[in-house]
Amino acid sequence: MPHGNEVHMKSLHDLHMYEHDGKTYPSVTTVLQCVAYNRNIVDWANWLGLQHMNYAKTLDATAREGTLAHAHAQKLVDPENGAIPEMADPLTEYYVKSRMRHFKEKIDQYEGRWKTIYTEHPMVSHTYEIGGTMDWYAEWDGVPTLFDFKTSKGVRDKHLLQLGGYRLMMLDNDLPVEQAGIIIIGRDFCRFSIFDIDTIKLASEWFLKVHEWYKIHQKLDEMMLDRNIPYLD
Repeated sequence: MPHGNEVHMKSLHDLHMYEHDGKTYPSVTTVLQCVAYNRNIVDWANWLGLQHMNYAKTLDATAREGTLAHAHAQKLVDPENGAIPEMADPLTEYYVKSRMRHFKEKIDQYEGRWKTIYTEHPMVSHTYEIGGTMDWYAEWDGVPTLFDFKTSKGVRDKHLLQLGGYRLMMLDNDLPVEQAGIIIIGRDFCRFSIFDIDTIKLASEWFLKVHEWYKIHQKLDEMMLDRNIPYLD
């Protein structure tokens, strides 16, 4: 069985970390931040500037909307464990309800094909030294399947790496993953993308390579902080 309430998530310098048995590990998403360059984000930030919109405020609002959408999605697939927080403002409520309408239509369309096992379950892998919280773990057509909810406009390479990292973490907790999917919950559409086991295994291998770079990156940061940088006069 996976680690349950004994796993604690905390923030350290804006990074998500997980604690268990006296050990602290970075989250899968924190590991992936070392390769987090996203051209879509850069283009979006430039577009906001042209529209005279504040990037930081818009990003905060978008993140808040995504968090609320995740909570609503959990409630739909796991009513006994999901809880819906209060909406921040009428506009956010409008967008979240729009996303949930499309998500519910898909869930209803696929009724009978899925059965929830866990939602929003935190765990760590001592073997791979990572932590994370799965969005939705279910049987899909009887197959153990890991799902991650996203409110982006499409599936990105980083999403696939995240699934690969989560698969490693789940296997270390005796939870089989035979396929994995990204569920894009958009404001005007909802799309399920399911990857077969060979693709997810490959994503796990690539994630481990990124994790090695993350460790090097941490050592480089420590080295730069601990040493005086020589400058020529």
